[in-house]
Amino acid sequence: MFEGFKETAITALVCMLLVPAFFGCAAFAPEHKITRSPVDTVKLFDRTYGSSSMDKTADIVTEKMRDGLPRTVWVYDRWKTMNEIEYKRLHSEILEVKKKNDRAVVFMNTTISAGGTESSQKEIYTLVNRNGTWLTDSLKVTDEKPDTGEIIL
Repeated sequence: MFEGFKETAITALVCMLLVPAFFGCAAFAPEHKITRSPVDTVKLFDRTYGSSSMDKTADIVTEKMRDGLPRTVWVYDRWKTMNEIEYKRLHSEILEVKKKNDRAVVFMNTTISAGGTESSQKEIYTLVNRNGTWLTDSLKVTDEKPDTGEIIL
């Protein structure tokens, strides 16, 4: 009656030990929240905005930044517009970062292409921290050099 029990128990024990080794321990680990700094958030925005990965951009902007639009509508409308004007982000450089409590401002120098024409612009990102996640709340684009001393958090 118990002849096959020992082999079955050993097989079950081996499987319980080997499955995590083959598939990683992620299934058994508690969920870890991805934490990004304000700079990481702006860099992700820079990589994904206007691209086929606009859904990733939508994950890191506030409802205010989306002009109150639902996430999917904002993604579709922005991507469609950017695609029509052949928008591309060619080069970006972080100039300065200011951070205080749950607010941050990131200054960036960017070269873009739209309609086949390249131009340089300054971008000023205002971010807010919501429940440990940095989100872009507003973006100001200018041709002038921003006066970073004027920004008060």
